[in-house]
Amino acid sequence: MLSISHRLMSLSFKKRIAMLECRKVYTNWKFLVLSTILFIAAGCEPAGEEQAKTGDDSEQPRPVVIAVNYPLANVAHQLAGEWIDLQYPVPGNVDPAYWSPDDAQITAMQQADLVLLNGANHEPWQERVTLSPLNLAITSRGFHDQWIQVEDAITHQHGPEGSHSHSGIASTTWLDPILLREQIHVVTQTLIKLLPGQREEILKREKELDAELDQLDQQWKDASKKLGDHPLIASHPVYQYLAKRYGWKVASLHWEPEQKLSKKEWEQFDKLREKNKATFMIWEDEPLAETKAELDKRGIKIVVIKPLGNGQLEENVLDEMKSNAKRFEAALSK
Repeated sequence: MLSISHRLMSLSFKKRIAMLECRKVYTNWKFLVLSTILFIAAGCEPAGEEQAKTGDDSEQPRPVVIAVNYPLANVAHQLAGEWIDLQYPVPGNVDPAYWSPDDAQITAMQQADLVLLNGANHEPWQERVTLSPLNLAITSRGFHDQWIQVEDAITHQHGPEGSHSHSGIASTTWLDPILLREQIHVVTQTLIKLLPGQREEILKREKELDAELDQLDQQWKDASKKLGDHPLIASHPVYQYLAKRYGWKVASLHWEPEQKLSKKEWEQFDKLREKNKATFMIWEDEPLAETKAELDKRGIKIVVIKPLGNGQLEENVLDEMKSNAKRFEAALSK
């Protein structure tokens, strides 16, 4: 049998050219078909395999949660800190109850996935701005019938916040463990809506916080039994919810730990003691040495109960609250 080359040689020149052109067309057609098949196969490759080849490990952005109350920010950090972009915009040297957001911070709240507020007059600036109810959680709203109205408030000045008064509604709801439990539950439920895949773990962490609150409540009960009906004086009117929960009789002043007291203020203090025979005085922090000396002359013992208006997110706010109760009980045991 003649090879294709010999057969071509036996044909006329025109016929040989025609046959070669046919072979070229046939070869190109096979290449086109093969290329088309490969292209279709590549287009149908599963997305997971393609991502594995390209090394694409991008993650979904974490939901933005803004809290302007330290205990709530701390709780949110404990419940879901690793799954959220938690922002606490209040400076460390400012009491959030007297802080107001600037325009950029308001815009950030409007764009956030969740904004946690305390309520009970803790954020009076809220009345002047527009925040969507869809991403807003006012954590004390569920017990608004238990908010305490402040009477006979005095305007005074301390710290970088400037002049202010404690008029209207008492805002330190979180000092009452029972009320704080309700606020934590609101935070839990709103976080679960943002993170449905973490529901079980968030609920587990809430249960652990509840157990700590039970312990804190018992600490305050034990200390309050030792106090009995004995009256107290507070350096600042921030203990209303704590006093109401455990039946304390408290007369409040407007003194600051770093404040040097005048002769007139001491005279007012002595006049107050004519009505209130307290031998214990609650302070937000350790007062000046000269203040302690004057109180000691009057037979007044000092106990520090921090209102925890501000603090570090890395700390456990419930541990700090338990330290408050421990100091109170220790002072009464002396």
